[in-house]
Order: sequence, then structure tokens, then C-alpha cells
Amino acid sequence: MVDSAIGVNWGAISVHRLSPSIVVDLMKANKIQKVKLFDADQDALTALMGSGIQVMVGISNDMLGLFSSSSAATDLWVLQNVSKYIGKSGADIRYIAVGNEPFLTSYSGQYQSYVVPALINLQQSLARANLAGYIKLVVPCNADAYESSLPSQGEFRPELTDIMTQLVSFLSNNGSPFVVNIYPFLSLYGNADFPQDYAFFGGTTHSVTDGANVYSNAFDGNLDTLVAALNKIGYGQMPIVIGEVGWPTDGAPNANLSAARAFNQGLINHALSNKGTPLRPGVPPMDIYLFGLLDEGAKSTLPGNFERHWGIFSFDGQAKYALNLGLGNGLLKNAKNVQYLPLRWCIANPSRDLSGVTNHLKIACSAADCTTLNYGGSCNEIGVKGNISYAFNSYYQMQKQNSQSCEFDGLGLITFLNPSIGQCSKVFPFRSRHPELKWAQREDKVYITVLLPDAKDAKVNLEADGVFTFSATAGGENHLYEIKLDLFDKVNVEESKIHVGTRSIFCIVEKAEKGWWSKLLRGSDKTPHYVKVDWDKWVDEDDDGTPEVNTDNMDFAKLADMEGMDFSKLGGVGDMGQDDADDNDDEEVAEPGEEATKAEEPSVSKTDVAPST
Repeated sequence: MVDSAIGVNWGAISVHRLSPSIVVDLMKANKIQKVKLFDADQDALTALMGSGIQVMVGISNDMLGLFSSSSAATDLWVLQNVSKYIGKSGADIRYIAVGNEPFLTSYSGQYQSYVVPALINLQQSLARANLAGYIKLVVPCNADAYESSLPSQGEFRPELTDIMTQLVSFLSNNGSPFVVNIYPFLSLYGNADFPQDYAFFGGTTHSVTDGANVYSNAFDGNLDTLVAALNKIGYGQMPIVIGEVGWPTDGAPNANLSAARAFNQGLINHALSNKGTPLRPGVPPMDIYLFGLLDEGAKSTLPGNFERHWGIFSFDGQAKYALNLGLGNGLLKNAKNVQYLPLRWCIANPSRDLSGVTNHLKIACSAADCTTLNYGGSCNEIGVKGNISYAFNSYYQMQKQNSQSCEFDGLGLITFLNPSIGQCSKVFPFRSRHPELKWAQREDKVYITVLLPDAKDAKVNLEADGVFTFSATAGGENHLYEIKLDLFDKVNVEESKIHVGTRSIFCIVEKAEKGWWSKLLRGSDKTPHYVKVDWDKWVDEDDDGTPEVNTDNMDFAKLADMEGMDFSKLGGVGDMGQDDADDNDDEEVAEPGEEATKAEEPSVSKTDVAPST
């Protein structure tokens, strides 16, 4: 008997992306031990380091052509996206997903010939990196790779028989499972004659009889169709992993909270019962990865508006319905330390003629998520003015409540009064706060000081290309503070140092090449308000002597040794600095019936001008 393990798919195609560290904490709080990523997202992999969560890292289909023809490319990918993150206190990468549904019918064979050669090159790259015995290669396949009117007659599509035989032989020889994505919802969505109760696990009046076997749900029928197809090519005992399965909560008829809960809870209970299927009694899938962990508000809606609503959690990590994952943790627990923008909304101005609103709605909904307003959506029946306000507010929140984003030629109005109607509400985008950061430089180094009172769970990281990141929580409500800076030029990570004091975190960042930087950050964007010149350490380029900063009483550690580490455990980060001001505090907001006005820009005198940062 095989025990199924429940994991999740962590997609990140979102307008308001939750901090990866909060997502990892969310998974840990819910005892989720397996996660599937759709690419080698560096922020996600860094956050997963030391978490104990087993990881499947994805490779996109558009990389298969290169990987099929270049072992140098696969060597480099393994080095940069696998070897870099594993090891002691690293990310526990167990699988690499080579492509995502590359045999999908709609691709018309575009990636078909690349898959097996890419697998061979990647396997050799893993072997050269001494990882082949630990990390397995898999190819997530869509259920349209096989077909049949009855499960026992399942077989792979005729044009895939040869390549599937090669693929499954490779998987078997290397101890890898067959990964398949199964979506009963899509069967129901795409076929008006599909029996609705057959999509769920609560019993059906439309069971399928296949000889001596009777199927009461679409999931088992689909899975056994794959089992039969594998058996026909000589691999009937091949282990199977469900790479994606789930039910959306919005954006289409039958996509709602109650249906999603019924399906996912039924699936989990069915899998953990270890009953298996008629063709594999007592042998459920090895692992089942729910799709998905979080809603993804920027996904393409080409397949349907439901594509943005698959999450068991909303985009901000709040459980959408009561669900027990069967992992010994009871019902879902919400994400913590999520920070939101102020309680402000953008609505249709009740004092204006809205007859010319059509183009504004198109602009708002082309950028923001309005999928719940369409047929089958949860906000489909809130009326014309409700639709306009919802669209305006979606755009306004996406733009982080910039007052200009609510203008719409005077048709929008910012209000403090919650305009939500019933369950149709718009969650505010979250944001992290920023600690104060001061900087100065010498010809060969940069001094960076981060000030934050009562810092907890603090982490710092420095990359050779000059990316400096810091995160910590602070205050009685554990607000999240984060900084990510693209420094002006490359740095020498190995020679850079950090001192954790009781009042500040002080970094000496060695430049890769000597030379005075014209500013701290690359690019032409305006310097963030929380980045300031450290006048106590500042010297001009033409100053004689350029004295070093006195560090006699400081103990330093190498920044290269601190990657992903919670360095607040190395010493107290005391009560220094102050919370950053709310970015929106200067913005004037209209009460209902008043026009919103822009905040005046503060004037800057010559004596206020600091060196360019």
C-alpha cells in the first residue's frame, strides 16, 4: 500500500505578489511538505532554503529546444538553478519538471521532439554535478496525451506512442514517476453534457461501467485510463504523481467556493483513504499537488476567466474556504504579517454622467482583474454602477492607490466608505514597509547601514551583480520590512562584511572594481525616500586622504556566509531608527461627494540637495 502525500503548486503570475518568505511560512504553518514551482524562481528558492519543504523546480517549454541541443546550456542551468540552492540548510530540490504539458494538443507538436533529448542532457548535467542520485527528472503531461471511451481501453494518442515509449523508458530507468495533470472541472466546463455529479467524489447517478469495474468519479476514470495506456507500452507498474488537480472558485458557472471545497476535500479524503482505483486497488498516486496554492490575478484568461481563481488561498494568503489537507493540522491557517494599503476605494463618481465610461472600463480591465464581473463570476449581478466601481477600484488598487489612477476624466472618486456589495469585495493589495537605509562610499567600497527597531526574523543577502536584499519583521504587530536594491555596479561578495549591532546592521560592501560611483543605485528611477546619505561617513571624491570608517569595536562576519540566514540570531538589533512614513500620507482623499485632489509636491531648497543616490 502507498500513502499519498499532498503538495501544492506555487504559481507567481500575480499583480500583487506575496513576499516569498511569507508564502513559505504559510506552507509551514499548514504543514505542507511538498511544493511545485513552474520555474526556477530565485526569490522562491531562496525563501525555501532551510524550510524542509521538498521542491519540484520547473523548466519552461521555450527552453526545451536549447536544452535538447546543448549540454553546456543544461550544465549552466543546473549550476545556477539547482547547485546554487541545495546543500546544508539549502532548498530540498527533489524533482526537476522538464517542460509543462509539452505534448498538449494545442501545441501541434511544437515541443515534441525536444523532450527526450533535453532529458538526456539534463540527466548528464545532474550526473556531472553529483546530483543524479538524488534529483529526479519528470515531464508533467496533460491528460489529453491519452484517450479512450472506457478506462481499460486507454492508450496514448497515436502520434505520441513512440515518444511516450521513449519517455517512460527513460523515467523508469532513472527511478522517476510519470507526472500527469487531471482536471475534472475542465471536462465539466467544456462539455455541456458532462454529468456534474461525476466530477465530484460524493457519489453519482451517472457511473461508468467498464467490465467488472464501476467508476463513480471522473478522477479515477481518468487516472485508470493512463494506467491502461502505460500498460499497453509495457509499463503498467509505473509510479504516478498528480502534478496538478483542483477546482477554481470564480470566473465561470460551477466555479465557486462550495464546489471548490467539495471537490478538493473529496479528492484529499479519497487519496488519503489509500483505496486506489479499480485498476490499482490500494495504490493511490505517490503525490498529489493541488492547483494551486494562491490565486494568480495576472494569468492569461484565454482558457477562461476561471484561470485567475484556482487558489485554495486568495492572493494575500487568506484561506478562501474551510479545507483540511489531511496533514494533521486541521483547517487551513491564514498567512501572517501581511501588510495592506490604507482603507481607500475608487468608485464611480455619483455626481457625474457615466455615459462615456466605456473606454475607461476597457483601460481599467485590460490592466486589472475584472474576471469576477463576467458571466458566472461572483460579481456578475452588482449592477452597472457596481461594475464601474469594481473596475475602477481594481485598477486603483493595482496602481497602489495612486490618486491619478482614480481620475478617469473625473468619473472616479476616492472614498473612505467601503463600497463592497455582499461577498463581492476587493481585497487591498499588501505592501511591505521599508526601514531607513544610509550609505556612503570610498573608492573601493560602499558602507550600508540598515536601521530598524526591534527587528526579528531578519535576513540579508548580497549577489555579485549588486543586488542587496534585506527583510525583517518589527513592532508589536510584526510588520514586514523589506529592501531590495540594485546597486550601481558589481560587487565582491566574498570580501564584503556585515556587523550586527544592538542599534543597526552595518555592511561593508567591497566593489568588484575600484572607482567612485555616481550614485548608489543603477537605473534612472527616483531614489526611494528611505534611502539616505550617511553624512557621518560621507567624503567627497576629491577629498585628500579619504579616511576609512573606524570599525575597531565591531565584529564582522562575511556576507557570503550569510545568504538566506536569519542574522538577527547573531546579536540584538536594538531600538534605533523609526518606522517609515506611509507613502500615501500626503495624498488628499475626498469624502463621498467631494472631488479628489492631488497632493502638492514639497519644494526643495538648494541646501536640501544631497549627493545623487
